[in-house]
Amino acid sequence: CWPPGSGWPGWVLVHKIPYATNDALGDRVIVPRIREQFGIRSGIDTPILDTRGEIIGFFEVNNKKGESGFTEFDVEKMVAISQVASVALQSALDYQKIQRNEEELRQLSTRLLRLQDDERRRLARELHDSTGQIMATLALRIGAARRAVGVDNQKVLEALSDSSALAKQCSDDLRTLSYLLHPPLIDEEGLASALRWYAQGFAKRSGIRIELDLSPQLGRLPQDVETALFRTVQEG
Repeated sequence: CWPPGSGWPGWVLVHKIPYATNDALGDRVIVPRIREQFGIRSGIDTPILDTRGEIIGFFEVNNKKGESGFTEFDVEKMVAISQVASVALQSALDYQKIQRNEEELRQLSTRLLRLQDDERRRLARELHDSTGQIMATLALRIGAARRAVGVDNQKVLEALSDSSALAKQCSDDLRTLSYLLHPPLIDEEGLASALRWYAQGFAKRSGIRIELDLSPQLGRLPQDVETALFRTVQEG
């Protein structure tokens, strides 16, 4: 927070070496207002440097007891203290950086999941409203053609019958895929209904018996939470 070039700390920030004096009254670097406010007679200002030699802080001590004033040995002690402080500060700064990175990663993951689910929702609507309707219409038209064919055209009837079955299967698969991408029950009725629907459908498709135990107190949750929990069950 200290401006470079102003007073002892500012000098240290610019030159990156300790500053010491036992004559604060005659010193031309010190800020007079600070000297008078705190009654400074002498002082040592020591930079705290990181591993690249950049300033990350400073120490200042004032007014040594006795008449001898600060010595070179005092300066060396302050430099040693600043080196210890440098390690501690850099560790703290690294930890803060890791925390910030983890938070940014968490926010990014949340945004990506939301974008992914928005895309799934869009695809689900497209499959249900467009492709699904086309397949349903195709099945109806095949059925109408089948009824219009004469009884002597057995091969045509068989082909139309097979096509009708395939169209129905494709329509059912599209509907299922649409619901798996984004079950509308999550938006309409909440997580519990969507999980019940999914468990029943999975059991029917796979032949695996599913037991779903949901608390009767399970109400509506935030949309992101409901979606995340549904995807967790789905992946499981």
